[in-house]
Amino acid sequence: MSKATRDVLEHLRAEHAARLGIPLDRVDLVQMDLDVLLELGTLVDLDVRGISSFTRRATWEELGVPEEAARRARFTRGVKNLIPKPYIAAFRSLETRARRWLDAHSFDVTGFRPYRYVPFTAYEAWRKGHEKLVKEWEMLKLKLLFEYRFHLVPTLEEDFREAALEAARALRLRGKKREEFAAQVVERARAAMPSYQALCQGLTLDYRAGLLLSRARIEKELLAAAELEAKRRQALARARAAEAKAAHRERLLEEMRKAELEHYREQLRRMASPIAEVFHQLRAQMYEDAVAVLETMKKNDGKLIGPAVRRARSMVQTFRLLNALDDRGLEKLLDEIERQLTAAPSEKRSAQVEDTLRQIAHLTRRSAAEVRKLAAPSRWGALRL
Repeated sequence: MSKATRDVLEHLRAEHAARLGIPLDRVDLVQMDLDVLLELGTLVDLDVRGISSFTRRATWEELGVPEEAARRARFTRGVKNLIPKPYIAAFRSLETRARRWLDAHSFDVTGFRPYRYVPFTAYEAWRKGHEKLVKEWEMLKLKLLFEYRFHLVPTLEEDFREAALEAARALRLRGKKREEFAAQVVERARAAMPSYQALCQGLTLDYRAGLLLSRARIEKELLAAAELEAKRRQALARARAAEAKAAHRERLLEEMRKAELEHYREQLRRMASPIAEVFHQLRAQMYEDAVAVLETMKKNDGKLIGPAVRRARSMVQTFRLLNALDDRGLEKLLDEIERQLTAAPSEKRSAQVEDTLRQIAHLTRRSAAEVRKLAAPSRWGALRL
């Protein structure tokens, strides 16, 4: 790396440290190997809309709490449901299931949040499961829309009226004031309810895909465009000048291009890669599974019983699904586990499986330690430039 490049990077680190008011040694450079990650997977973020329109904060008057009541200072106002509570619970349950399904097929890579990194090895399985959840969402939405206009709105208005009359009694309102108060509560609730059109268009369960970009990649494209422009100018120059002069300019351009590409390579070699984070996360998961199976066997006198067999098979399936980085060393051991599990139950099989699991635990122990280290709470340790 040239001195000029080192000076630029140190200046950026110092500027960032000064902006945050922390020592320079707490600012790290993080390489974004986005070109490699783009070839192996994509970024996905769930896009859930419309659920927030189902509830609103109730006023103290709607809750029947008078202005002088001490509860106003000591308690928090509750919410009022603008559609029946079972519908709200059903939509929120679908959202939770969708997020858990995405979590099971992706990695949480530092710097990409709120997006999740989905390897292409797991993308198709995730998308099929997600589409099933979307179909459930749309069926529930159709049911809500069918009932909403003709049945739910009148029912909800009557519910709000009854609640308002109860609040009016608590506020000691009588006669005309009581009826006016109830009418106002119903009117506010009706105005806050989402319209039929808003539910049709705004109640959605979808996802957004992120395109992975890096400054180095953009600069590379700009460099290629500049190279094409320079070649065009050279062609004009060759038409106006001698062949020797044009060849000399072309050599200079090639040297500049090589120097710039070498500059980017050297800069990338100096930085840390998030690919290692994906690698260590998968190995750490295999370490936890291997240790869990070994503990189960230990509790059962070294025998490979049902729960241990199921955990070991699940371990192999998880690795097959998420092995985006082609971890050959771990794959060889898991192939051996899978072969051993097909054999008839015996003391020999249990001993073979135990030996292979210990090899896996030994191979993945360092990755598990790396993941625990990254997960440890620290105020400044996660700061990255």
